[in-house]
Amino acid sequence: MNQGANHPLLSLVTAGCELDQGLLTSFENTIDREICDGGPLDIKFGEEFLDALVETLKRTSSDQEIKTDLLNLALRLRTTMALQLVRGETKETGTFGLEKVRDIFCRAIRFDQTEVAEDLLRTGQAGLPFLFYDDDSTPLNVAVKWEAVNVARLLIARGASVVAVTTDGLSPLHTAIYYTTRNSGCISALLDQGASSSAIQHSSGRNAWHMAVNKDAHVLKLLLQKVDTTERTLALATQDGGGFTPVLRAAKKADEEAFETLFLDTTALQLKCVNGVGLVHYVVGMNSLDVLEFL
Repeated sequence: MNQGANHPLLSLVTAGCELDQGLLTSFENTIDREICDGGPLDIKFGEEFLDALVETLKRTSSDQEIKTDLLNLALRLRTTMALQLVRGETKETGTFGLEKVRDIFCRAIRFDQTEVAEDLLRTGQAGLPFLFYDDDSTPLNVAVKWEAVNVARLLIARGASVVAVTTDGLSPLHTAIYYTTRNSGCISALLDQGASSSAIQHSSGRNAWHMAVNKDAHVLKLLLQKVDTTERTLALATQDGGGFTPVLRAAKKADEEAFETLFLDTTALQLKCVNGVGLVHYVVGMNSLDVLEFL
């Protein structure tokens, strides 16, 4: 991506190659591979690339679909041109169709394009009751899934519910914990606004603490820091669908750090699981004298 106005795609378009959806999809896949390989997404070069591409297309194409593809690409590259394209097209057409708003808004959320999302909300083209996909995921669910911290905070400030659930019973907090990879900004934002860590995801019977055990200890430590004692006591005493409290789940998983993190804060210690296997058996299975000394 770090080739800006000298990117080979520009040479193809300048030479007369049609900028179709297949070509743009291939380009987006290239970007994704670079990011997955640890390469940085250089916004400066993305801006230069799009500026040059738009100038080229002004001379070669007036296709409305190309404008849409450019907007999608600008959102993907997280460039300031995305907002310019949204406002420019709104000025020309007056408003977008429902499906187009859905697509633009969802992409703006996914790629943490706060200004675009805010512009659509401000102009009334998108609303917070707006639902995505077949599981009734709300914009906030989508934002935390993609760890779009800035858009998540914007949606919360606009009144998005932090307790609304999908048809699978996933609250935004459940979703944030399940998908978190890089940082815990979305989790913090949700907890700061009153998201419940004791709420149950109905298909598994797990609450946020059970899910955090399956993620890593830094999420558990964040919950311990943010959640008050009363709610924490309730959540840590709750058994999931398999009959495990969070601390017993950590012991069964043989996660030493998670177990140690939760053990001292669990007041109602579950000594056996529903299968009759004792907590001490799981702890012995960790093969750690330090952990065994906790009991």
